[in-house]
Amino acid sequence: MQTLALAKQSYTIIVSDDAVSQWVAERACDGHYDSKTSVSIGLLRGERIVAGAIFNNYNHQSIQLHMAIERMNRAFLAMLAWYAFDCAKAHKVIAPVSASNVRSSRVLEHAGFELEAVLANACRDTSDLHLYTMTRMYCPFLDPSYISRLESYYGRR
Repeated sequence: MQTLALAKQSYTIIVSDDAVSQWVAERACDGHYDSKTSVSIGLLRGERIVAGAIFNNYNHQSIQLHMAIERMNRAFLAMLAWYAFDCAKAHKVIAPVSASNVRSSRVLEHAGFELEAVLANACRDTSDLHLYTMTRMYCPFLDPSYISRLESYYGRR
């Protein structure tokens, strides 16, 4: 576990934890995930999970992201970008979101994802499935000036 001090609050980053995977799956994946083929990253404040992500379906070109966030945290989003682009070496991150989940769409758009495709009636509730994507080249979280701003705001650890 890695502990970070973010904005005068102590957060803990955890990786590949079943509790995080379950927490995200309940909120973003209809409760389904495969712990053998996925990696989870979570953000805890105290003992409580406040954000999490499941990465799966990696194919050496792209990786799929399922994310649940109670409160936007740019440092957490930067960590997800670091994992996808620097650790997994993906060229594209794909985030599927139901069209009925307007809040998640806004979070992804605010984070720099772009709507790339719409699959009609593809969700369990018959709503459209929106595929949001981000490529390494257009990822704002990997820009050195962004990283230095994060470090100066949160402090380097």
